[in-house]
Amino acid sequence: MSIFGDFDDDDAFDTEPADPEQVARKLHDLRLRERLENVEWDQLDEWERRALVTIVVAVLAWLRRQGALP
Repeated sequence: MSIFGDFDDDDAFDTEPADPEQVARKLHDLRLRERLENVEWDQLDEWERRALVTIVVAVLAWLRRQGALP
């Protein structure tokens, strides 16, 4: 089982190294579940998706610098 609770390798979100798009999609899905978003990932335009992935890239880089990720 992955850190995201996935049991199947084909949909696991904890690839090594972390895939920024998968992390962005998972976080977006979590925000949808909590009703903090009202638009599905596939309904976002290309610019919005790229912006979210860019934010995740920055967060992952920070986590690596802090030693939280390999």
